[in-house]
Amino acid sequence: MLYIGMLFSMFAWHVEDHYLYSINYHHCGAFKTWYGIPGHAAPVFEKVVQEHVYNQEILSSEGVDAAFDVLLGKTTMFPPNILLEHNVPVYKAVQKPGEFIITFPRAYHAGFSHGFNCGEAVNFAIGDWFSLGAVASWRYALLNRTPLLPHEELLCRESMLLYDCLSNPKDPVLLAEDLPSQRCIKVSFVHLMRFHHRARWWIKKFGAQACYSNISVAVPCSMCQRDCYVAYLKCNCTVNPMCLRHESEIRNCPCGRNRVIYLRMDLLELESASKKFENEDGISEEVQKQVQLGDESCLQSKLFLCTKDDGYKLYCEIKFEATTQIGEHVKWNSQGLDCTYLKNDLRLTAQESVSSARSTWLDGNSLQNDV
Repeated sequence: MLYIGMLFSMFAWHVEDHYLYSINYHHCGAFKTWYGIPGHAAPVFEKVVQEHVYNQEILSSEGVDAAFDVLLGKTTMFPPNILLEHNVPVYKAVQKPGEFIITFPRAYHAGFSHGFNCGEAVNFAIGDWFSLGAVASWRYALLNRTPLLPHEELLCRESMLLYDCLSNPKDPVLLAEDLPSQRCIKVSFVHLMRFHHRARWWIKKFGAQACYSNISVAVPCSMCQRDCYVAYLKCNCTVNPMCLRHESEIRNCPCGRNRVIYLRMDLLELESASKKFENEDGISEEVQKQVQLGDESCLQSKLFLCTKDDGYKLYCEIKFEATTQIGEHVKWNSQGLDCTYLKNDLRLTAQESVSSARSTWLDGNSLQNDV
């Protein structure tokens, strides 16, 4: 994006969408003054803004995310001394033509121009972003905001690309040079696949049917707008798809076997990659450590908790009954996708198709006839 500034034109306090990195280049013109805080101070920054900058009439919601919701509008300006007075670290930089400014994930920043100038900026991500992107996606979902990026899909695609590269290394030296980034991707992916496996196991116990879907795009959750890439749920209570993170609603749903969980065709490949990552040195330990510390990047680990007494085993085989008998003429439309269910039949339009058959079992490996 290209920016044209003039004397005292400002860019408000904000954090990059989805907590991405950003890089800003100053092409020409007058200097720019930047103020920034480190990413680890973001929660304190938001608390100070909520208590000492905004009044209750401005805040559109309550709780710890109230200020974040307003800050997303990128219209908030206030002097940095307010932050310093409340022990929030603030740093200043003056950008000249030919210089770059890089902002890190979750690092709030603001500034102004000293006169006419021209700059250009772009967002980017590296491997260590995925854990912070998960935090941003969680907060967007709490505020029911539509995400700009399909985080779950990006994580799965990047993880499978890494899995393929490690399985058939063409340039071992290049792979070895990026180990910290690879580790972050693996840990984030394992968190995601562990959650989806636990959720499917519980949903099977609650009562549900399943079928494979080869839909090529992420489906938005009708309740929180989060992107559903690995799986999503549909039932008579919610006409549109629902992600698996709504544990309370799923547990209290009276639909039972009328619920249908839609799984990606390549689900087994995703779980196979996750299991391989977990077998590598330190990955499983790092995942468990983050769960025990209650790290923000793995909040989904608190959903669908399982114990040994429940009989749950990680990556165990989960058998669903697969059928299309879920009622007559149930229709939904989302992002141009149309699907009509007919009793004992499944008719599909637009981009989605589902692999299923009457009186079959979906066992996680293949659809086998139930004789």
